[in-house]
Amino acid sequence: NPAVADAHPDYPVEVALVGAGVEKSRLIPDTPDFVSLQTYRGAPGYGLNSDAVWSIPGARGDGVKFIDIEHGWWLNHEDLPDFFLEYHFDSPDAEYHGTAVLGEIVAQDNGYGMLGLAPNAEFGVIGTRYVSSAINGIVMAGEELDPGDVYILELHYYLSGDGYVPMEWFTSVRDAVYLNSLNGIICVEAAGNGNNNMDEFLPDFVRYTATDCQAIMVGAATPDGVTPFTF
Repeated sequence: NPAVADAHPDYPVEVALVGAGVEKSRLIPDTPDFVSLQTYRGAPGYGLNSDAVWSIPGARGDGVKFIDIEHGWWLNHEDLPDFFLEYHFDSPDAEYHGTAVLGEIVAQDNGYGMLGLAPNAEFGVIGTRYVSSAINGIVMAGEELDPGDVYILELHYYLSGDGYVPMEWFTSVRDAVYLNSLNGIICVEAAGNGNNNMDEFLPDFVRYTATDCQAIMVGAATPDGVTPFTF
């Protein structure tokens, strides 16, 4: 029963597969430039065509803040900028995953390592490992961000017997996201690594406009035929 699960403080969620000014840690003396390995930056079909998008003013993330909600991060990574928020509702975990997500977005344009899709954006992080704290994290993101800003719900939930589903499977998560949406704060939500048809795994009322929480749900698919990927 989702309503019962919403109230349970110990329903674990999983990631979908220090303060500002902290000293950065170089991994090796001369880190190579890895941009050529970031194939998702490339031309449409296999990539997002991000370099072409950068010709649009503001497309590098200027003037935008975002918050990543998941388990943990290595915030002293050499390729990350300073951050405006770090808060943990639960003990950190899976720091490698959160660091990779941040790198895809805000890795700095510095000639080494990766290059983020929006390197000029400001970022913050909220750590959570349970449904109840994920809801608290969504509410906090709404308090910390302004209209037009973005938060990433980089979590999914394991539904016994059915695999992973997006967090808005929980009514209270969906309500929290919807409240932020009404205030102009954008949620980008992982569809979950379950290879599931959302028409089957989300309650019927989620699929209709009246109760759409307005999150941008993102899944993975093959470039040809748009066949769902599973991880």
